Amino acid sequence: MFRIGEFARFTHTSVKTLRFYDRIDLLKPNYTDPANGYRYYGLDQIETLQRILALKAMGLSLDEIVRFLDPALPEAAVTELLMQRRTELETQLRQIREQLTRLNAHLRRLEKERTMPDYTITLIAPEQRTNAAVPPEVQAIIHISTEDARLDEQENRLLLIDADAAPQWLLSTVHRGALQTLSPAFRALAAWMQANGYRPVGPPREILREGATLQAEDAVIELQIPVTSNR
Repeated sequence: MFRIGEFARFTHTSVKTLRFYDRIDLLKPNYTDPANGYRYYGLDQIETLQRILALKAMGLSLDEIVRFLDPALPEAAVTELLMQRRTELETQLRQIREQLTRLNAHLRRLEKERTMPDYTITLIAPEQRTNAAVPPEVQAIIHISTEDARLDEQENRLLLIDADAAPQWLLSTVHRGALQTLSPAFRALAAWMQANGYRPVGPPREILREGATLQAEDAVIELQIPVTSNR
């Protein structure tokens, strides 16, 4: 038999771990000397310890490992518990992959925002506002109520009507990238307004000009903000 130190070295396990397993009745020594408390382990316990370590490496808790080591546990139950653990790990792996995908997408957005592209800023006069046309098949996020806008089917244009407000100017620019990456375009419009003495007077409008959806990485989105002069 091995004394606890010898057994620990032979199995690449710490003495502290073996003492802990003894205390929780997970792996008790074959013999404990009542005179000095020395613990002794047998060769047959090497396989048991290896099984414990393998189950622990699978992420099973010590309570679950105790169940696995129960000799009265049927083999079918052991298989079922292992399959259950496999399902849990597959779920965790899928969640981690989804988180990694979102993280990588966020990193790409940050990189794009860090290198702000050149934006062409256009100031659209009230009489030109029908140029903000949106064909029926084009996706758009128009942050106004349906009562304040109507689609002219004959001209295929979106007419933006503010019932209680004077005609507004629109500040417009075109962004290439998904809707989630619009921050640089907003900053470019904000910088233009600050430099030229304008301020926003309404919510923005995002209109898909090219691409499959507003969320597509190759989308071409026109960003419009109603503005007025500070002068």
